[in-house]
Amino acid sequence: MKTHQAFTLIESLLVLLVVTLFIALPSIVIKDTKETLDVIHFFDHFEKNILATQQAAITSNKKTKMIQKDNTQQYYFYTDTIEKLDLPKDLRASRSKTLYFNSGSGNNSSLQNIHFYWDKNEQQITYRFLFARGHYEKISHPLNNGFILLECIIALSLLTTTVFLFQTSQIHVLKKTKESQEELQMLRVLYEETKERRNYELETASYQVKRDGTFTIFYQKSPMAQAKISTNQQDWTFIREK
Repeated sequence: MKTHQAFTLIESLLVLLVVTLFIALPSIVIKDTKETLDVIHFFDHFEKNILATQQAAITSNKKTKMIQKDNTQQYYFYTDTIEKLDLPKDLRASRSKTLYFNSGSGNNSSLQNIHFYWDKNEQQITYRFLFARGHYEKISHPLNNGFILLECIIALSLLTTTVFLFQTSQIHVLKKTKESQEELQMLRVLYEETKERRNYELETASYQVKRDGTFTIFYQKSPMAQAKISTNQQDWTFIREK
């Protein structure tokens, strides 16, 4: 009789997991690479279209222009033909006015800066056009530089909150300590007064005395013997039960 060995459920799940990883990982990497290439190709075509628009103004002796649509997602380059360039989904762009290139010279005098924000790579790419020239400067710097002020405000808020909570806890501790000291002093005064008068017979049912201008000690003989000491903040009462 032949016996057949089969995979257990755990082994089958492990095999399925490995196969899934082999299939999914290349897809994720390819997608990420494609998005990066889309951005690189956009900048390459953007720069070539800027150059072509400038050269068309020189060779045709006609003014040419670049227009950014209101949704900031399309750019149109007007020469003898119209070239359209779409913004990749990984990029954001600042609003910009129409960019003109003068006929004959191809110069641009608008002094505009066109900003693109690549959030995935935390970069800001800026095209700054030079005065009375068709040339531009391409500047790239980290995107998070603009958040330094916000980070400082958050840090200051956290520090202020921490100091406030610490001061509040200290005040609470000092208040409790002061109350404990007052209680001990009241008990001491009451003990001293009671000890001093315990051998004396009370002539009346009750009477009270003041001590140090702060403590009021009240004695009562009936209907239940008790001694009470009080201040403006608190009081203690001792009752003698028969």
